[in-house]
Amino acid sequence: TRNYKHYLAWAVSNFALTNEGYVKEPDEDRTLRWLRKRNSLVQSNNRNGNTWEALGPFNVPQTQGRVNAQSNIYAIDQSKSHPDILYVGTETDYVFKTIDKGESWFSVTEDEVFGGPMEIEIHPTDPDIVYLGTSHDIMKTIDGGTTWESVRYNYSQNVSSIIIHPTNPQIIL
Repeated sequence: TRNYKHYLAWAVSNFALTNEGYVKEPDEDRTLRWLRKRNSLVQSNNRNGNTWEALGPFNVPQTQGRVNAQSNIYAIDQSKSHPDILYVGTETDYVFKTIDKGESWFSVTEDEVFGGPMEIEIHPTDPDIVYLGTSHDIMKTIDGGTTWESVRYNYSQNVSSIIIHPTNPQIIL
């Protein structure tokens, strides 16, 4: 549902709603204003020297050598107690971690095969405790990703959402 919600927000962002709640297409003036604003932002970013560069991960298991064409991120979470720490789960079954706000990343699942990390949730006060929802399991680490254990194996559905209660971290939905 997360991907659908992102698509829906993108797809209807240029449309207005009628008083009855129906979507109406934008008029030509609104579309032109949006295009001018978008083009202005693109040009200003190019003038400021903002460029994007692929930093990795580059090794895709199905491909030999370095590639940058496949880097889908399925899950991401940032630590509430330590904002420099983020975890991401990728399409290639790896979970990567950064401790410097994304300047550098390292894999915390080199020896694990999770079946597609779908959701990541970091404990609200301890960034070493992380829950990972996969296509068939809920995994947990208590040491920042060095080791992982199964909390609920052979779950019948993809785990696409994990929520830790903000004031009582013993409650996990």
